[in-house]
Amino acid sequence: SSKELSNAKRELMAQLGIATNKITVPRLLEEVAKGNADDLSMKCFFLVIFNRFLFPGSAFDIANTDLQFIMDFQNFGKVDWQQAVIDHIRTSAKEWQSPGAKNTANPTIRSCAPFLLVSTIHHAFYLPP
Repeated sequence: SSKELSNAKRELMAQLGIATNKITVPRLLEEVAKGNADDLSMKCFFLVIFNRFLFPGSAFDIANTDLQFIMDFQNFGKVDWQQAVIDHIRTSAKEWQSPGAKNTANPTIRSCAPFLLVSTIHHAFYLPP
């Protein structure tokens, strides 16, 4: 729920010593660079992976949708990552095409890179030459 996401964000911000309401990729990278092997470092590492590679957008701050995957860190290995990427591409396309989109001045498509990878793989392996 959104309340659980807000609580998870507040908790992570407290652990990182962030006073503002934004968790940024550079701040997460600072934590990862410390080289610790604790839960906080692991969460920071995966948030960067989510934000930059699996579920990319144009912002450098971490979205609540990225946080949902680290909320239940004990069940992290049970996540269907393929379906999560496809769902994110689908949601991004719907938001981009929806009337009254938030960012009409610069209409970026979130998840463009994963879409291109999935499309390329699909064409390379599943379509006849």
